[in-house]
Amino acid sequence: RIISTASEGLGEVKVELSTFANPASVLEDVREAVDGIDAFPPVTAEQPEVELERTGYEVLTLAVSSSRLGEGALRLAAEELRDELLELPSVSQVSLFGTRDREISIELNEEELRRHNLTITEIVTSVRRASLNMTFGELRTDSGGVILHVAGKRQSGDEFAGIPLITRLDGTVVTLGEVAEIRDGFNDEDIVSEFNGTPTVFVRIDSARQQSIVAVGEDIKNWLAGYETPRQVTVSVWSDRAQPALDRISSIFRNAALGIVLIFICLIFVFDLRVATWITLGIPLSLIGSLMFFGPADMTLNTTTIFGFFLLAGIVVDDAVVVGESIAAQRQDGKNALDAAVSGARAVVGPITIGVLTTLFAFFPFLFVTAGFY
Repeated sequence: RIISTASEGLGEVKVELSTFANPASVLEDVREAVDGIDAFPPVTAEQPEVELERTGYEVLTLAVSSSRLGEGALRLAAEELRDELLELPSVSQVSLFGTRDREISIELNEEELRRHNLTITEIVTSVRRASLNMTFGELRTDSGGVILHVAGKRQSGDEFAGIPLITRLDGTVVTLGEVAEIRDGFNDEDIVSEFNGTPTVFVRIDSARQQSIVAVGEDIKNWLAGYETPRQVTVSVWSDRAQPALDRISSIFRNAALGIVLIFICLIFVFDLRVATWITLGIPLSLIGSLMFFGPADMTLNTTTIFGFFLLAGIVVDDAVVVGESIAAQRQDGKNALDAAVSGARAVVGPITIGVLTTLFAFFPFLFVTAGFY
């Protein structure tokens, strides 16, 4: 699905993927399609950029605060924290917010342009050629694909100042810094970001789709325990989504344990102690046994799977009671414990299997629904 948007002279085309689409494959197809368009982009337009947006789930948001540092130094400290976080194996998505984006402005000197016989078009061309991030496609090998990428984008005003505009045979070099005033600052926006009354830049860490935010959160907290903050800068946790998720899961397990106790008490009034005990033990063992299939199925304990446990809890309890009652009836007919267990379970295996399958088919579409992984 293609969505086109435009604002302030910028054109943007968004491609929405279907449920079964491979994002990496679609990204490569889009790039090939853009490269295959004749006479594109127009001469007056900039080179198109193809990006793959990542969907992440917030794990932690850190507040980088300082009452003494200026805006530039505070953002630099946040950027250094971001770069170090990205070096952790479990961290792949880190973003900054609550701060203005950097902006490098180049103001040309008309007299210097005339003296060196330079035009604005020539300077623009030189700047574009000297600051590039280029991708040359994918090198496919037996062990996987390798993207050929050259990173030559200049990041600071001093780097732009050294761009050569004119080079002569006698060794004379005219740089951009000699004909223009380069200002390394921020874009013109009004942003006020504070934490406890102190100017702050927020660093947000997101988890990828198949990552556990609890595991990622623990890795980050362990790393922060040994992190040495720059002088006059404090780093604190502003938002922690991992701990509430862990608390919710712990609360669910506590409630489940209480529910099993209540079921046991109710069963005692209907069956004898032995039957009530085995029925009660069968309920948690069934749920625990299902966890054995989480690894092969590439699943984790998250909001979706726990919701599935809730849906199946009633079925498990009902089936346990039915099987237990059937075995108890076989025992009353005079059979020994082993024969009663086998014949009692065999007598109801058909209806129980059909009931479980109908429930599975009803909720089969949930396999294609994505959710946050806790």
